[in-house]
Amino acid sequence: MGTYELRPLPEQLAALLAGERPDALDLVAREHASWHELHDRLIAIIVAFLDDAVERGEELGPLLERVVGRSSVGVDALVGQVPAPEAVATLLRAHHSVGTGADEPDGTAVFDHACGTGLAWWRANPDAPTVADGEVAGVPGGVPRYCARCITTIDSFSGGRWRVRPPAGPAGTCRWEVDRAGPSPA
Repeated sequence: MGTYELRPLPEQLAALLAGERPDALDLVAREHASWHELHDRLIAIIVAFLDDAVERGEELGPLLERVVGRSSVGVDALVGQVPAPEAVATLLRAHHSVGTGADEPDGTAVFDHACGTGLAWWRANPDAPTVADGEVAGVPGGVPRYCARCITTIDSFSGGRWRVRPPAGPAGTCRWEVDRAGPSPA
């Protein structure tokens, strides 16, 4: 059983270096900021592609299925088939998520986090087009299409071991529940 803190990388580095190497901290902070900007641009491009396809009449559900099927980097390469909570926390930190995670007595790891990817984009674009109820299987209506992409990818990969509950609005947090012992009985 453990707990997992999801803090921004610059904050973690400052704590690790504790002022001993300000030059190293400055270099890492600049590189991190550059990578973060590239990451945000990638998210904006993905959002634009999804919105453009739907606005041209393509159904979102089948489009997301095709995208997941064509992905060349599987989530299992990042977190494993039966993911350890530490690996999930690392994945969330890599996506600039901040929040907390904890192992539950039932073998589930629960992460409540402010997603630094789709949710950060949604906070910056609160009037973004959203998914309608029933438009994509397993995705609640009212979340942006990018969030639907995330939920669909995780569901496809996990075989029911991960559940994502996105927030009802851009100010909320996302909840990921990860069963380490195998598929969910539900």
